[in-house]
Amino acid sequence: MKHLILTLMAVGIGVTLCNRCQAQNLAKRVELSAFGGAVVFANMLSEASSDVSPQFDFATSIEDNHLFGAAVGYHFNQNLQAEGTFGWVPTNLIFLTRLKVLGATSPWLGSRSSQNADLLVYLGSLNFNLPIGRSRFIPYVLVGGGAMTYKFEGSQSETALLGQLGAGLRIRLRDAIAIRLQLSNYFSSPSFLLAKPVVFTVTNEPGQTEVFEETILEATRFQRDGALQIGISIFP
Repeated sequence: MKHLILTLMAVGIGVTLCNRCQAQNLAKRVELSAFGGAVVFANMLSEASSDVSPQFDFATSIEDNHLFGAAVGYHFNQNLQAEGTFGWVPTNLIFLTRLKVLGATSPWLGSRSSQNADLLVYLGSLNFNLPIGRSRFIPYVLVGGGAMTYKFEGSQSETALLGQLGAGLRIRLRDAIAIRLQLSNYFSSPSFLLAKPVVFTVTNEPGQTEVFEETILEATRFQRDGALQIGISIFP
């Protein structure tokens, strides 16, 4: 939640900075962007059982965290832009546990341990600008697709297909510079989790390393993530 609050504060500052500018035509212009923000992961990545501790179920979830990235786009005309985006989320894979007693299960009891993870996002999108006359405020909607690579410490990297729907607002500060606010919904299908048992190496404390294998019972076939970002664009 604190990541979202900080992002919203930055959004307010950006809007305040621009109070007297007019939009220029975007047609046939390159746009270079850098951005930061926050990502919220809406559901668990997988649920698993352990042959070593059959009285427990385990689950994996990705911790909400910051998002950083860059994009390059080209405006074919005032209304249509093609854009390529790279994003990086430094986060943690959280392990949860719950107790099974006489066929009943307890609520998830909290974090068992965590593991460093990096999520790498590669996207291509079509952005549809909705200019309001010559106003400095240019809303847009977008649709895109690409891939997300899951890089878990101590485990092999895996890649899943990724879809994107979103909306944003471009605020022109000058002819060659703008602030961008964007809200995106990501859809991915990390089906690689169903293919084989997953082996994790986790360091709980300095000098204490645990290696364990979990057999996947049920993996999220449709991962939903939300991202709020603020960035700055230049039009060279």
